[in-house]
Amino acid sequence: MNYNKYLNNIKFWHHLSDDEKQKIEDNVTVKKYSKGEVIDYDYDHHLGIVILISGKLRINIESEAGREITLFKMSQEDICVLTIDSKLEQVKFYTKMQIEEDSKVLFISAKCIEELMEKNIHVKLIIYEILSQKFSDVMNLFAGMIFDKFRKRLATYLFHKHNEIGKIIKLTKKEIAKDLNSAREVVARNLKILENENIIKTELGLITILNLEKLKEFAEVD
Repeated sequence: MNYNKYLNNIKFWHHLSDDEKQKIEDNVTVKKYSKGEVIDYDYDHHLGIVILISGKLRINIESEAGREITLFKMSQEDICVLTIDSKLEQVKFYTKMQIEEDSKVLFISAKCIEELMEKNIHVKLIIYEILSQKFSDVMNLFAGMIFDKFRKRLATYLFHKHNEIGKIIKLTKKEIAKDLNSAREVVARNLKILENENIIKTELGLITILNLEKLKEFAEVD
């Protein structure tokens, strides 16, 4: 299968010479994963750039006590930089990739990207741009966890889900807790508060948005 469609989506692709493009193509690996698999790339430094061809996955970090925090999710055709060992040591952190749906993932080896960064300034700048954006997203995540009330985070989450998939949201309390890095009991308690305000209606595995304007007020979104 030709993966140029996905490689073309990398911002630096059109700044590469034919030889550099060939180098990347020679260092592409495509793997299939089943739902529920976990890839620990603390010990798998070849990963480099990741492009999700199909499926869904989430990137987690895990504490010594076993608590997981979701840093971000990837959907079809999303691009992420996972490990670039020797050149970005100061911003490297080890995390896990959790497969949420059967997925096909394209990897470009870290060694290949490192070598291109040495020779092509466009590659280096765009790699830093991708990392900076993800770092900003992670900082916003932690700032929200520390400073925002959970009810506001939950309302914001439901508001964006409404915009994404409509007023009927098929999610369990456990799934929401995982997405918001909280406990199922906390989610259940705050959903009940929103339900008592006639903002939502909850059923087994379903949440229906009844009053979007009031949900926006709780979320404090523009």
